[in-house]
Amino acid sequence: MTTTGPSPLPQSPTHQLEAYRIAIFKAHCSVVLGTHLEPWARALASQRQPSGPQDPHLRAVIVDDRPTPLLRMTVLNTLLMGRQRWGVTLYTAPASLERSRALFADLAAWVSVVGLRAGEADHFDWLAYNRLLKTAAFWAQLPAPKLLLFQTDTLLIEPPDPAVFAYGYVGSPWAKGRHVSQAFPRYGADLEPLPPVWLTRRFCNTVPEGMSNGNGGLSVRDRQLMVRICQAEAAASPPEEPEDIFFARHLARHDPTPPPPTVVERFSCETAYHASAGAHAAWRYLTAAEVAEMYERHLKQVLALTCAPIS
Repeated sequence: MTTTGPSPLPQSPTHQLEAYRIAIFKAHCSVVLGTHLEPWARALASQRQPSGPQDPHLRAVIVDDRPTPLLRMTVLNTLLMGRQRWGVTLYTAPASLERSRALFADLAAWVSVVGLRAGEADHFDWLAYNRLLKTAAFWAQLPAPKLLLFQTDTLLIEPPDPAVFAYGYVGSPWAKGRHVSQAFPRYGADLEPLPPVWLTRRFCNTVPEGMSNGNGGLSVRDRQLMVRICQAEAAASPPEEPEDIFFARHLARHDPTPPPPTVVERFSCETAYHASAGAHAAWRYLTAAEVAEMYERHLKQVLALTCAPIS
């Protein structure tokens, strides 16, 4: 057989692998939603006199205008891991308001759906989201002084330690400088193996030096601290600056009692693995073994909590 050189590598193999990992995350969420969370939600909704959240000073908040099964799963899972302590407020764009309310109509005692316009935008794209969260008015109208912010690419694996809410800002640690190299196999035109190609991904390149706390996708926030930083600093923030980097840059000046690294690492992980209570898109960055362990830990917690009596 005459060889004509190696076959070309698939375009962006690291991106294709990342897309596969995201699909596996969504598959995990789909199984957990259909098998465990929906029956639990029906039991919660069937209470004769719904008690509602136990702690009026704490609220979970998500800003999202995509009324999808993944959104429902994320909200139900966040409710479950709250152990009836907190409710959820979903802020959505006016165009998605009715569909979002229909998605959670069965849980009105636990989930509030609020229409919110982000400036001139009709939907919450990345830029509109970050601009919104850098306004004092957004934080000032939130319904509780202590907040758990989450997104649809986050996962509460287990109930977080209530002590974490004593701090003003806690987010997934940024592992700036960390990199991962992976080997991708190759074959020639004769289907004989060739030396693999090694590709390297570097994480948190846009995070300023010296910052660790932390990513805002899954984060604890103090409402008044967020208002104070926005009032003092937001005017100088470029529109494209991510809201979590914006807040992290100013925490040292405005937050006198920052959380120690052990608290940050125990709360959530992203680009470096910790046995944390939650994760933000960690399945895109961690090893397959670490992600598998995370999913099993999550499922075991879901099994235990959905079997517990609803008071």
